[in-house]
Amino acid sequence: DLAHELKDVMNYQYISEGHQYYHFNFTTKTKRADAFGCGTNNLFFVEVEIKFVNEEDEKLVVSCFCMVKPNDNGYCYGCVNNGSVRMKHPNNADAYAGGHLDLPLGCCSGDYWIDYEEDVKAEEDNIRYMYKGMDDPEFLKEFLTLPPGATPIV
Repeated sequence: DLAHELKDVMNYQYISEGHQYYHFNFTTKTKRADAFGCGTNNLFFVEVEIKFVNEEDEKLVVSCFCMVKPNDNGYCYGCVNNGSVRMKHPNNADAYAGGHLDLPLGCCSGDYWIDYEEDVKAEEDNIRYMYKGMDDPEFLKEFLTLPPGATPIV
């Protein structure tokens, strides 16, 4: 028999792309039920979907829970585009639902934990902080200008 004991939460990422998800990596320590009590570390990937019951209540539903190997390299736009490049995903992208849309950095996603009981003002402040400066004409001009030699795709 193997018993798993939570060791560390390594990474987490909030993703919103129509549905809302959290992606987590955590490690467990496995102890054998033998005289030696030798243990090993295991890495897990978990996807939790946020399901809204009504305007005030939500359910957190585990939609994927699996052990991942250090060489697993499943791709997730939701994690990569928001800076969680070290998040390990299963190689089979069909195993998890979130993170398949290639949204721009910071768009509809964030690397912060959202508390839905937070008052509306605090949530608004978070959103304003994420997009601060994006309405500056100089930023927009630089952001929308193609690099030298680049050809626009029509």
